Formats: sequence, structure tokens, C-alpha cells
Amino acid sequence: MQKLLADIGEPLDRAIVIFCDNMSSIQLASNPVYHARTKHIEVHYHFVREKVLAGDVDLVYVSTEDQVAGIFTKALGTEKLHRFRSLLGVHCMGLSSRGSVEISSSTCADIDGGQPG
Repeated sequence: MQKLLADIGEPLDRAIVIFCDNMSSIQLASNPVYHARTKHIEVHYHFVREKVLAGDVDLVYVSTEDQVAGIFTKALGTEKLHRFRSLLGVHCMGLSSRGSVEISSSTCADIDGGQPG
């Protein structure tokens, strides 16, 4: 992310924050001590640990209930789907699949279970 931002002329002079809902992963990435339980993890997975120790990445705990990235990784209930979608700034446009680009409020209501998008 830092390299991408630098390439487009917006260098970032602080660590990239990654929100993680797994305390074990955060502790493993933050603690450089060898653990017998983790000896099976391949070397290339230690990339995040190296970035955390170098100060390029900051892992921050967020509860699973508040992990917005869950919208991309699992099926969600309607309420959580709407909340996460709103937090991401995604809105239903209700585009017709019949060649028209007219916005249809009824299509959004169908998608949202009767709630306006």
C-alpha cells in the first residue's frame, strides 16, 4: 500500500493499519520469539511479522462483530450486511439488467428486503 501510494504521488509516512479479529495472529506477528506450535508456518508467511517489527504495519484488534472486511469473506445476516455496506459507503443503484440504466427504487427495495438503499 505504501509503494502504491508513493507511485501515485501520495507518500505515506506512517504505518499501514490492518484491523484483525484474531488476537493469536496479532501476538504471533508482534512477538519475534520462536514458538514450537508455529514451526509449521512457512517462511513466506512471516512477511507480516517482519513488516510489524519494522514499523511498516500496525495490527489493531477489532472484534469479529465490527470487522467490516467480513462482508467479503462470509455470508452475513441482513442487518450486519446493511451496516457493513453502509460503513463501506456502498449504495444500491438498482440498475436494470434489460439494457436500461434507469435507477429502479423497487429493485433496491427487493435487494434490501423492502428497505430503501
